[in-house]
Amino acid sequence: DSIESLPYIHALLAQMKPFDIVIGNDLATALSASPGMKIQLLTDSLSMSPMGQMPRYKSVRVSHLLADTPTHKVYMRMSDINILWQQDRNHQWAIYFENPDQALVYPKALQPYQSLIDWKDWSTTWPDWTKARALEKRMTTIMLTMLTLTATFNILATLLMLVMQKSHDIAIMRTQGASSLQVMLVFMIPGMILGALGLLLGMALGFVMTNYISELVSFGELCFGQNILDMSSVFGLSSIPTRIVWSDLLVVYGVTMVLSFTATLLPSWRASKIDPLDILRYE
Repeated sequence: DSIESLPYIHALLAQMKPFDIVIGNDLATALSASPGMKIQLLTDSLSMSPMGQMPRYKSVRVSHLLADTPTHKVYMRMSDINILWQQDRNHQWAIYFENPDQALVYPKALQPYQSLIDWKDWSTTWPDWTKARALEKRMTTIMLTMLTLTATFNILATLLMLVMQKSHDIAIMRTQGASSLQVMLVFMIPGMILGALGLLLGMALGFVMTNYISELVSFGELCFGQNILDMSSVFGLSSIPTRIVWSDLLVVYGVTMVLSFTATLLPSWRASKIDPLDILRYE
């Protein structure tokens, strides 16, 4: 759950009656449960009975439903949890960070207490997701690099064809006193502008998709009538987490502009080396 939702959950727990629970919409749909309905909660705590040890269970009432709650989470009052599990103290604590990456650095401060504390972060709780995240990041970097190189070659090919078509005009410019640098700038500036416009358009679309990816996926699922990304059953997430890393954007912006500038060098250099005598000899 997000940091912003925790105060709301805490307020709900303070108002709830004994043995009331709060669950997410996805879990409620799976159980066909609604607010006010009672369900049987089975625990892993054992109790003695005439038939031997039996798991403890309790009839609890669904108090509220939350939209952004994974299917594996159920919220109860701490006093009710102590009764169900027959314990008088807390054995586990969940620490939430605004930046998820801080959970990977925090255990270093707990190394002197490793014998007393068993720390698990999201990378160890979801190892498959962590490996898939790293692999997808590498593959995304490779794909973006290939796409950028393809766009660079398109700019290069377009400018080379333009130089061939405008060789007569370039020769006239040279005869009127245009220098080699001026001819190069005629082709370099449009190439740089083309690369910058493509980059700005791509970044704008990227911002829209990053901020509204969950809505776009929901719209796609509504159109196609099937789950495109089933995050709740695979990773226990009700939405797709996204974050804009500005340092990565600056790197992409800088590399793209450098490649756009590089793509203009060869066409502009060939344009500056055109000999007016060869072009206008038979004019």
